[in-house]
Amino acid sequence: MLVVVLSHAQNTSTITSTGNNNLVNTDQTGQNISSFTQSGNQNKGDVDQVGNLNITSAHQDGNKNKATQNQYGNMNHGDVYQLGNKNKAKQDQDGDNNHSDAHQTGNKNKIDQNQIGNMNHADAIQVFNHNKATQNQNGIDNHANSIQNGDDNTATQNQYGDDNNASIKQIGSYNTSMEDQGGMNNRSRVWQQGNDNKATITQDGNDNNSYGGNVHWGVEQYGDNNTASVSQMGDNNKSRVSQGNVNQSNLIFSANDNTTTVSQNGYDNISQVTQWSSDNTATVISTGDDNFSKVVQKGNTLNKAIITQSGNLNTSTVTQNGSMTVSYTHLTLPTNREV
Repeated sequence: MLVVVLSHAQNTSTITSTGNNNLVNTDQTGQNISSFTQSGNQNKGDVDQVGNLNITSAHQDGNKNKATQNQYGNMNHGDVYQLGNKNKAKQDQDGDNNHSDAHQTGNKNKIDQNQIGNMNHADAIQVFNHNKATQNQNGIDNHANSIQNGDDNTATQNQYGDDNNASIKQIGSYNTSMEDQGGMNNRSRVWQQGNDNKATITQDGNDNNSYGGNVHWGVEQYGDNNTASVSQMGDNNKSRVSQGNVNQSNLIFSANDNTTTVSQNGYDNISQVTQWSSDNTATVISTGDDNFSKVVQKGNTLNKAIITQSGNLNTSTVTQNGSMTVSYTHLTLPTNREV
């Protein structure tokens, strides 16, 4: 069945439906275009556009899928593609020149994209089953990208401010990632490949970077049961975390211009880094198992701490209370302890 609807002054709506008990509701005010294609049974679609030059496109192939697209403003663009059964996609855009894409292949996946402001971009791709992606953007020119390949993964991206960039890629099952950005020009990237990994990045300030450059990611977890938490509360802080299996990292930035790098490539390693003052540098490298490291930098400025653990069951704690202090710790024996 092909239906072309012209309504409310120069709006165009094209609906193509094949199957039984499919339903599409379209309401457009202004000069907008919508296209909706469904193949299968009991699929549903809702389109609401108010403004000018807004465009929506939706394609559903399977049974009991649902797509909701709401656009209020001008020159917004929303695309939904769903292949499988019982998938849900919802796009809400309020402003001008926003763009959202939702692609799902599998069963019982869910994507929720909410944009308030102008020139925001949200992209979500999910493959296989029971995945969930949520992208909330409030500001100008924010970019959020989420890719999930596996089952029962969850990705959440919140951006409140301008010119923020967040990216999540998860391959495996039961992985959870959250990126929360408030401020301007923050960068965040999470890569998790394995199962039962958890990553949280919180950025509240300007020019913070948990990115890792063009090659690396801000948080990289290759393996299972890893946990990484990065909190950047200030400006121009930089961090990178790389982990193997069953490792834990907790990074807290409460000032400006700090840099932390953590690499844990063994099993059951724990790393904690807290930077309370500005212009500090901390590096932790663990290549064995069951190691523990802790760095606290709370002096004035320009402190530097380097910890290298290449054996097992090592414990290292470094506290820097002054300025321009340097600490090097290298542990290789199986049961070393240094404070």
